[in-house]
Amino acid sequence: MHSLLPVWLGPPTLPHCCCTLPTAEWLRQLGNHWRMTPQRKVYEDYALQDDYGHDFTLLHFYASQSFQRKQLDSRGFGNIEVFDRAGHVVTVTDNTQTSPDLMYMAHRC
Repeated sequence: MHSLLPVWLGPPTLPHCCCTLPTAEWLRQLGNHWRMTPQRKVYEDYALQDDYGHDFTLLHFYASQSFQRKQLDSRGFGNIEVFDRAGHVVTVTDNTQTSPDLMYMAHRC
C-alpha cells in the first residue's frame, strides 16, 4: 500500500459477529467498493480512494502535506499553518502518516 494512505483501511471486511455489521450492509459496502475500483487512483503525492466514511460510495482526496502546501502556495496563499485533529501545529518535517486529517490555515496574498 502506498505510504500516502496510512488511514485507508481497504475494502469492507466481513464482520466477526453478526451483531457488528448486518450482512446486507456489508454486501452493499462490498458492492460499492468494487464499483468504485476504476475510479481509485494512487499517484506520487496524492490519491483518490473510497473508504468506509460513506459506505464506499464516494472518492476521498488524500494528499501529502508537501503537495497540499505547494498547491496552496501556487494559488497565491501564504503564511500556511497546518494543524492535526487535536489542534496541534504540524511542521513540514513532522510525520503525519497516522493522522486521519490535517487542517490548513492560510492567508490570501
